[in-house]
Amino acid sequence: MSEVKYEKVRRINLEKKKFSGRVWRLGRLVSTIYDRDRDVYLKSIEKWEDDEELAYSCLDVWKSRGYGGAPSSPASFFPKIHKRNCWITFGQNSMLGKYFKGGWIETFRRGVIESPLHQYDLVSAYLWAGSLGFPSKYRPYQSGDKNFIVIFKQSKINFKLPALFHDRLCIIQNQDIDTYGLRGDIVRGISWLSSDVVTILDDFYELQTLQLPEKAYKRITQSYWGLWASSRLLHLDIWDNGRIVKTVDSWNRFQNFLWAHLIMHRVARRMFELASSGAVLCYVDAVLTAERFPTGENLGDWQYKGYYPKGVTVINAGFWTPNPAPKNLREYLKHSGIAGR
Repeated sequence: MSEVKYEKVRRINLEKKKFSGRVWRLGRLVSTIYDRDRDVYLKSIEKWEDDEELAYSCLDVWKSRGYGGAPSSPASFFPKIHKRNCWITFGQNSMLGKYFKGGWIETFRRGVIESPLHQYDLVSAYLWAGSLGFPSKYRPYQSGDKNFIVIFKQSKINFKLPALFHDRLCIIQNQDIDTYGLRGDIVRGISWLSSDVVTILDDFYELQTLQLPEKAYKRITQSYWGLWASSRLLHLDIWDNGRIVKTVDSWNRFQNFLWAHLIMHRVARRMFELASSGAVLCYVDAVLTAERFPTGENLGDWQYKGYYPKGVTVINAGFWTPNPAPKNLREYLKHSGIAGR
């Protein structure tokens, strides 16, 4: 069996080394290298946040389950467990993918804010969004359908709403119409019956039985849905003596923009509850606001993350720091929703 090593594969100069073997990449981002001469697979340690202990611990679990190859990231475990999907057509994926946007990231106030602020985020936002279920069967949208994801032509754009709705043509879910007060016409889309819905919670219960490191399990709950939203081709480069002799491209077989849209819209609606009430900024699943809100410990509840009595200084939604702010920007704390994530 070939050896597996986790390294900084971006730093490897394959031409200079007269490399022979195979290289897997998404765009220019290399995930795996197979060195034919050494009979070793080199996996990118960057996808593990340079945490070698975490990577090799997960590799041990991977092997104990009898899976082939090796995990490229903690999220690699999810497709092994998850057996249910809504295999929508290429045309439907293309239609929905054209309008896909990521999480809601917006700054409402910048600079020095001296008033006291509170920081909240959602408990396991993406796991909560997935727990609400996904359609396992679907059909083209028809007038009167209650559950749908559709292309919507707005009669007027309201820039006070999340960036998901800052274009005349956008994707909406049925609940968005009442939540945001949208006005316009449905162009086309997908609908489903309430009875044709599956949940992913059983998959995560099974993942817990694998006894993965806690950090890995948390990463899976945050990133498991990423494959559904990826439109990039997987490239396989075949190398011989330092040059590429053939490249084989393949589509992402897990692509499912229907489910990815549902994840994003469910989280955005929860965020809108806080962001519409005196918020300074929002970052995907976190909010800085002057208001106090009820908290809880269940999936999708708000959890209290911090209090800043002297306020904060904001550069943008992902780059801010408590007051008094350091004079050197390099000393600012870079946040991705939660300080220190």
